[in-house]
Amino acid sequence: MVEFTDAELRAIFNALDKSRDQKIDKAELADAMRLLDLNPTSAEVRHMMELCDTSFDHHINFDEFCELIRAHAPKKITVQELVDCFRKFDRDGNGFVDKQELRRALTEVGDSLTEEEVDDLFVEYDTNDDGKLDYLEFANMILGVDYSI
Repeated sequence: MVEFTDAELRAIFNALDKSRDQKIDKAELADAMRLLDLNPTSAEVRHMMELCDTSFDHHINFDEFCELIRAHAPKKITVQELVDCFRKFDRDGNGFVDKQELRRALTEVGDSLTEEEVDDLFVEYDTNDDGKLDYLEFANMILGVDYSI
């Protein structure tokens, strides 16, 4: 689980609390979630607000905010989970993920990509320009980081 310190959460909360009344509304909560790369839908934000707003005043206080963020923070991915994910994408087991395998795997999880979107991913992550993603390139794509060797 990604861990946020109280100080980090306080800084985020204070930055969002425009009125300085020690509570944030639904729009500010949505901004906080996006700031933390959680990207909820409007319905998800509304549901989170309903769960956390224990005073029913359409706002959440700092303690409620901390509880919510910590409950919804993305978990750290393990190496084994990343390897398992790579193997699911690598349908033919050759140690690489080509454009067709990437498109097929993403479509199966409900994220249908256009040819252009897949090409864009390969432009960004296929660092050796061989037309396929090796394990390291795949890890960089999934984790959104650059683990160049």
